[in-house]
Amino acid sequence: MDVDVDNILTTLGPWKRYQILQLFYVGFIHMFGGAYTVLVYVFIGYQPPHHCSNFTQSIHTYGIPSYINESQVIVHYSQCDITVYSNGTNMTSEKWTLPCVNGYTYENTAKTFVSEWNLVCTSAGLGELTQTFLAAGQCVGAMLFASMADRFGRKPILMSSHLGLFTINTASFFIPSYTIFAISRLLLGALQQGVAIVLSTILLEMFPKQSRGTIGALLSVFWTVSVMSITAFGYGLRNYSWRYIQLAAGLISVHSLFGYWLIDESFRWLIANKKTDDAIKVAKKIARINKVNVNQVLSIISSQQPMRELAVPRSEPIDEFSDVRENEPSEEIESADLIENTTDSTPSVVQQYTLLDILKSSILLRNSIILWFAW
Repeated sequence: MDVDVDNILTTLGPWKRYQILQLFYVGFIHMFGGAYTVLVYVFIGYQPPHHCSNFTQSIHTYGIPSYINESQVIVHYSQCDITVYSNGTNMTSEKWTLPCVNGYTYENTAKTFVSEWNLVCTSAGLGELTQTFLAAGQCVGAMLFASMADRFGRKPILMSSHLGLFTINTASFFIPSYTIFAISRLLLGALQQGVAIVLSTILLEMFPKQSRGTIGALLSVFWTVSVMSITAFGYGLRNYSWRYIQLAAGLISVHSLFGYWLIDESFRWLIANKKTDDAIKVAKKIARINKVNVNQVLSIISSQQPMRELAVPRSEPIDEFSDVRENEPSEEIESADLIENTTDSTPSVVQQYTLLDILKSSILLRNSIILWFAW
């Protein structure tokens, strides 16, 4: 028979100390880094009120004819151009329209990257374009990191993605140009999906199937709280330059420097990939923290043969792709015997699965198209 992972997780205590601590750290704390990466643009990229800076030299140096008396002109400084009106006494008047030859004057003293690089008027779309780069990065990251998490494990992909968020967000404090900033937003979008998708997967796999609705609801609550908190974050830093706001958003993820030692690999993923010795270590740790009889858990694992290894395993073990074999449990279970019993079996044929397999199933393809369109 296949390993009944849900039975093991239930025996370990699905809502005890270990799971609650992991839910708080992986689901709640990690959520802030992902949310702030997406939403910090509201504070660093808005367009403050502005107008063309005043002339600093004679109007004639800006192309106004020399016969125009400077004392008889009216200069109007608007957002994107300067209009010069002549006010002569001969009942004639002339008008000249000039670009903002001396740059722009912004009403707010705190700079955004829009005001620092003058992304206004003819360059106004470049500010919003950085969010388009972020969305493009999310599209790539969602496909890339989901597959990598299936192949290499949930834990390394989650932590490396969040470490990437921390590094790029904090390094953005030193970005010298718009081009580099736009590239950084593309990378941040990809890494943000590496965090968001994998943290959801690792938490859903940590609990029995009957608890998944609750976990999904809690993840929505965590996201909502992180989004609401950014208002207080922005208000507290309202008088600071966008660079300091970006730096503060990056420091939200400082826990990623040591987070690798705070979480464990998905027990379900380890079982699906026949990493029995690692699965036993995780089970023992959970049993110790939850104060559960570890021998009872090991007995369940020993009495069942793991599914055959998949080169690119699904997030959920699929019965159709499992080898069926049953071992008789020994009367007294020891870790060494358990590993020997589960790792000495004859290797089964490895079958690889990729994103293209979605195209082979009409149901998967239909559901995927609906989700892609919704996003």
